[in-house]
Amino acid sequence: MLTILLTGGTGFIGKVVLERLLVRDDVKYIYLLVRPKRGKSIEERMQDLRTSPCFDNVRSEFDRVIGLEGDMVKANLGLQQKDMELTRSTVTHIINLAAAIDFCLPLAEATRANVTGALELLEVAKTCTKLHRLVHCSTAYVSVPKQNDASIYEHDPLVLPGNVAQIYNS
Repeated sequence: MLTILLTGGTGFIGKVVLERLLVRDDVKYIYLLVRPKRGKSIEERMQDLRTSPCFDNVRSEFDRVIGLEGDMVKANLGLQQKDMELTRSTVTHIINLAAAIDFCLPLAEATRANVTGALELLEVAKTCTKLHRLVHCSTAYVSVPKQNDASIYEHDPLVLPGNVAQIYNS
């Protein structure tokens, strides 16, 4: 039986993945990392999630979804000690779908969410004694130069604006 830690499960892609996991009978538990947001507690966010129309066909399976309060950019994902111990000792699979996708975010904030968060998750994954697989779904931003041929090829050099380390640390 699989025990899955799912991040980003309240988002657009995350809901689809969560619904697909709930259909499976080889998934024992899904630990869903959720942070309080916009004044809502994780309990309120979990209730909002449970009532989403995309779960109409699997609502009876929702007892396998366990909300864990946390934050991707914090050490140990911001998990309480008991939740961290549970994660370390039982998780067999991690699916990371958490991301900041707001194009208006300052670059440093987007980098913290999308890079630091993934690195914090990797640190937790290293301590999971039953982990078989980690799946990461990345975000990508593309800015194409305005030229006649706006194609981008894999072999083209990547030109970054300024010092990336400086941008990340600011």
